[in-house]
Amino acid sequence: MSGLLSTGAWLRERTDPLDAEAAGSVIAARYRRPDGQPTRLFVDEVLPRVTAAANTEALAILLAIGAATPESTGEAARTSATVLAAAGVPAPSWADELAEPITATGFRLLRRTTGLAAGKTAVLCGEFVRAGRRHILAVRLNPLRCGEAAGIVTLRTDLGLDRAIAQVQAGATRDAAGLGGKELDAAEFRWEVSEALAIRAAHEAADLLLGFRPSSDPHGQDVPGYHATALLLTGRLQALPTLRHQPPRPHTAACDELIRIVARRSPTRHPGPLPARWARQEGPAPLYQITVNMRGARQPIWRRLEVPADLSLARLHAVIQAAFGWQESELHEFETPFGTFTAPDPDGPDPDFPGPAPDWPDTRTVSLGQVLTGVGSQIVGVYLLENEWELDIELAKISGRTTGASDPRCLDGQRAAPPEGCQSWDVYEEFLRILEGEDADPDSEESYERLTEIGLAEATDFDPRWFDLEAVNADLSRLR
Repeated sequence: MSGLLSTGAWLRERTDPLDAEAAGSVIAARYRRPDGQPTRLFVDEVLPRVTAAANTEALAILLAIGAATPESTGEAARTSATVLAAAGVPAPSWADELAEPITATGFRLLRRTTGLAAGKTAVLCGEFVRAGRRHILAVRLNPLRCGEAAGIVTLRTDLGLDRAIAQVQAGATRDAAGLGGKELDAAEFRWEVSEALAIRAAHEAADLLLGFRPSSDPHGQDVPGYHATALLLTGRLQALPTLRHQPPRPHTAACDELIRIVARRSPTRHPGPLPARWARQEGPAPLYQITVNMRGARQPIWRRLEVPADLSLARLHAVIQAAFGWQESELHEFETPFGTFTAPDPDGPDPDFPGPAPDWPDTRTVSLGQVLTGVGSQIVGVYLLENEWELDIELAKISGRTTGASDPRCLDGQRAAPPEGCQSWDVYEEFLRILEGEDADPDSEESYERLTEIGLAEATDFDPRWFDLEAVNADLSRLR
């Protein structure tokens, strides 16, 4: 709160409302989940505390957030700002200008036509005017990544769009010369920018799925980063007309395949809210008989488990690890029709990538009965995120329970799971060929090195055909 109010003090001394929008977009972007939605922490904690300060700094923050955030969060900030203004809290000097309508006066698509950068660079420019102040929002496109939005900058200028472009052309270096322009109408500009933002979002979703973490903003906190400026730009686009009958811009073939993988890994959400957890006053929860299959195995690797329906997904993860003979690891997630639930990072948040927001439901807060709602329903478990062992989990049977206690147990299964040191099915198949003596002598130094990398001392330490029901249940009993 002290940091926010310090920003409010800085805003109080500004004169240009664009400063307020830039600051508001930075604040709002900090309180967003990886899927781009605002966190409940922001709505339920931050905004009420700012409002409770009831001074000019607080009013400046609320006005800034309300102007920069187009969705319901912005509406909540604007409502709180109205309450403070009605109570007599002095407004910053730019408040009246901020309330003035914004007019869009011109749009261009600029491309380099000569030099080394010919055909490799494109920029979308839109000019906007409010209370006599002109500014340009420029979106740089990256043709090597399907034309995604690579960066967004805000230019304050009194020259106007045409003169500003002419000035850039006049000062261009030889390699960057030949900046050709194409005039767009408002609907075309909205479509072009919306597509660039959407492609960037699709790529970031794929990157997150693959474990790539976006780096922190290299400009620091004083200059809005991409996601913050994208919020401000999205608000501008909503005031523009839409373009009809325009197909989405295609991805490259390789990228398109990756996007399809992301779609398969992101189940469609259930139309209703997440069901309530089983309440103790309702009596013992029923028993679930679930079948857990390893996806991608050439020969079936599976376990049939009996667990209580009120078992948390975090506890289910521990049960699955024991049933498959894996060691304790907290890296896991479950993909369900109600969304994806992820284990919190045991090492705490990464400053460059904070991961799920504090209010993002994690596997400790959701029970199996909430996401498997009937016989035949399915979820996907992902164990060891860097390896991505995927497990198809299906509810096969529901039975009653007469007592309040029921320890998880294994009913049946087939074959051993891959050693955790195998990072993919390809590595596992290579490992099996070593065991069978097809690729190399199992007793050779080369085979020893490969086995060591996987975590085994010698080939006889692993039998892919192994499944011992009694031993599995002994491991499960240690979880009690």
